[in-house]
Amino acid sequence: MRIVGVEVTTVSVPCLRPVRWRYGTMAGVTSALVSIRTDAGIEGFGEAPGEPSIGIIRETIDLLAPALVGEDPLELRRLMERTRSRGAAHFPFVSNVVLAAFEMALWDICGKALDAPVHQLFGGLTTRSVPFYWHVNSVDGSEEEAVRHAKEGLAQGFTTLYMKGSDDARRDLELMLALRREAGPDIALRLDPNEGWNYRDCLKNEGLLHEVGLEFLEQPFTMRALRQARELRRRLGVPVAANQSAWFLPDVHDVLDAEAADVVVTGLHQAGGLLNLDAANAICGIFGVPLVRHSLCDLGVATAAALQLLGTWNPAEVAHQTHLTLVEHDLLAERLIFAGGCLEVPAGPGIGVELDGAAVERYAKQFRDEGEYASYHHHEQDYSSRPL
Repeated sequence: MRIVGVEVTTVSVPCLRPVRWRYGTMAGVTSALVSIRTDAGIEGFGEAPGEPSIGIIRETIDLLAPALVGEDPLELRRLMERTRSRGAAHFPFVSNVVLAAFEMALWDICGKALDAPVHQLFGGLTTRSVPFYWHVNSVDGSEEEAVRHAKEGLAQGFTTLYMKGSDDARRDLELMLALRREAGPDIALRLDPNEGWNYRDCLKNEGLLHEVGLEFLEQPFTMRALRQARELRRRLGVPVAANQSAWFLPDVHDVLDAEAADVVVTGLHQAGGLLNLDAANAICGIFGVPLVRHSLCDLGVATAAALQLLGTWNPAEVAHQTHLTLVEHDLLAERLIFAGGCLEVPAGPGIGVELDGAAVERYAKQFRDEGEYASYHHHEQDYSSRPL
């Protein structure tokens, strides 16, 4: 069996409501859906979120994809190294997003060829139900709106609430305190300032931090501020999660060795695929800390691929990240449905899901008509759909 082509379709999927974060407001998600075709008629699907922009992601796909054509997709490890060696080291943050999309499509092909779900190729399930958080979003920035949206998630059975922060630590914590009063003591609360705070902010608001009682504070400082993160844990007793600080496998080890995190938050598109994410979890296991799967604005394909791996780990101590509660459609023929804040691991061969062709065309047209939903800036170039 040989790979005969790689095709990419760009889609823009609106959010159900605008999503506020430190860098502005997200109106939707723009992603590249990757299809790897073989001469055996087997097709595998992957997904690359358009971060930091869909233009950058599509150019990277164009650069790296030719290394796949003509190769045996079942030789996955060799093929991923071959693809990575075609210049990915020059821009690892972006290339990992693309490499993850390629790898999940190759896993999809492998599973379909063997008539087995990917989780069996990783050793089999330890759990079929995987917990996720509810992403609280206050569109107008008010406590009332945050509480109202939090109540929607609590009513659906989510037991972890997550909220994006800003550059204003006190205001962020006041919003979280409103959530704590609404949710009670047994609901886990997470706050993610996306590197917007500094250590002095935490010292000035120590009382509020303890009153809120966060499950953890995610990446409060710039990614290289490991000393400050360690001091926050030691002096103030605040649990810290490393995300940007732990993008790559060596970073996961270095952050934990520096005692700068209680939790590691990373995902397929940050680590560079299922194999690297599994390795990151093994490193975390050595240090005795949990790994929370990160979502880089993932839709259904990437979420399903992640579920195939997450179900093989020990049952989660903490809830994982998701964007599926924020968007109109996950683009799957059978949509992923949350029950009690959890998703079931798909049981079909490969990553276990198929695309909804009508939905893909609808949101590809959305991209063609309205362009990119960019987190950082807008890009006008046409990357709608073309073979490589």
